[in-house]
Amino acid sequence: MSHIGKSIIQIPNNVFLFFFKNKIIIKGLYGVLEQPILDIIEFKQINQNLFLNLKVNKKKKYLSYYGLIHTLIKNKIIGVNLNYSKILNLEGIGYKFQLDNNILKLFVGFTHSINLLIPTNIKTILHSPTKLEIIGIDKELVGNFSSKIREQAIPDPYKGKGVIFQNEILKKKAGKTKK
Repeated sequence: MSHIGKSIIQIPNNVFLFFFKNKIIIKGLYGVLEQPILDIIEFKQINQNLFLNLKVNKKKKYLSYYGLIHTLIKNKIIGVNLNYSKILNLEGIGYKFQLDNNILKLFVGFTHSINLLIPTNIKTILHSPTKLEIIGIDKELVGNFSSKIREQAIPDPYKGKGVIFQNEILKKKAGKTKK
């Protein structure tokens, strides 16, 4: 049996769950999210605890889905209650972020700026020209958008230039030495 799927999900006081046949809707302080589900999992809510139960036999593909749905629902509950946030830093001479309405401009050493459209469910805060915070209720959306930004300037292991997550530790490599 999936150890993750069996564990209890604690529901905060200001989060409400609505169950339907093929989806669950999670409403909280910061917004509403929904998670599509297969009909093989049943939900039982007792007070502020949510229990998941597998209706079908315990095959490997069903057990992995059981654990996945548990984690996705837990992440969505945390997101609508607290928000998710990622902070990106730019390292490099002349590298900077710039916000124009709904467009994020990256100046990362090319002759032109790279323009990225900010998704509607995401809020971006520019703390400084080299520090950007991405905030949203959907963990997957926040992670995908921040990795899309990082793809534009992947950190260089020799010089340390590029887009770096806040608590990321870059291992710098030594350059070539003359014999």
